[in-house]
Amino acid sequence: MFVVKVDVGDDVICDFCNDDYTESDEVGGVLVGSYAICPKCAVRLKEEPDDKAKIGETFCEFVRRIR
Repeated sequence: MFVVKVDVGDDVICDFCNDDYTESDEVGGVLVGSYAICPKCAVRLKEEPDDKAKIGETFCEFVRRIR
């Protein structure tokens, strides 16, 4: 079995659009399954998220909290 281990460090990337939010102050975002979805992409979701950013929490803070 071939396993690839990736240390993402503090990088925060949207799993839908691949935009980099590592240094962003943009607030919001959701988790659907294991996908972290930025605020821009989250507004287009048709399904209910499994988790979402707290009020006033930036997307990068949210992703780092749920890791």
